[in-house]
Amino acid sequence: MPASERILAALIGGALLIPAMALADYKAYARGQEAAEKQDWSAVESAMQEALAGNPNPKARVKLYGQRFAPYVPQYYLGLAAYRQNDCATALRWFGDGAAATVIAQLPEFKGVADAARSDCDRKLAATAPPKPPATTASSTTVPPATTSSTPPAATPPVTLPPKSPTTATPGPATTTAAAPVATSAPPPALDAALRGWLSGRYRSVVAGSVSGVQGKALAHLHLVRAASFHALSEIEAANAAAHRARAEQEIRSARSAQPAITVDAGFYSPRFRAYYASVR
Repeated sequence: MPASERILAALIGGALLIPAMALADYKAYARGQEAAEKQDWSAVESAMQEALAGNPNPKARVKLYGQRFAPYVPQYYLGLAAYRQNDCATALRWFGDGAAATVIAQLPEFKGVADAARSDCDRKLAATAPPKPPATTASSTTVPPATTSSTPPAATPPVTLPPKSPTTATPGPATTTAAAPVATSAPPPALDAALRGWLSGRYRSVVAGSVSGVQGKALAHLHLVRAASFHALSEIEAANAAAHRARAEQEIRSARSAQPAITVDAGFYSPRFRAYYASVR
């Protein structure tokens, strides 16, 4: 076959392959939609991950097959599956995906469900977040209440005068000293910012922060939040997954180094991250 014909055949084959690949992606997506109708959430995750791997770009309207048109937002269904399985951290991550959020906002039926799920998850995660200690109070000076003293009556004059009626001195109030409040230190600003970033799904802001000046238990938890954020980014950004996972492993080891007995809160971190944490040695 002449070279020109071989090139032409390759071009035609490539042109035919592209729609076939797209069709395969949409078929996986359609399977995921059907699984969602049956509330088979593990099947939804499997199908939507397959669709996402082939075509990560959400669209408000695509042709799935035949004459069936529908929005293509696998991230939405992954968020819904996570939410229905009580994995709020993962649900917020998928609902908050930048490209998907733009499309979800255009679709009232998707937006209503996503907004309700986000609101519920924000409430649940806030309730299970590590409590924020009260701000450090300035040293207080205890001022005891003023005391009163009674003046004893003058000596009784000679009996040539009528005796005075006896008087009883009223004792003054007991002197009390208020206990000074116990001062508790607020979390370091770096940890506070990281926790807020994690709860709001701003994973890049978390990993971009610094750990400088943080020590002890606070440092361990800061490394843990950073590890969870890198792990979340590895699931969102497939192209950089390996690099994000490597950074997540480093952060986990740093957390254990700072506090060997540190534990991963089941209400604050997703089951996937907890399993990943346990797998890192």
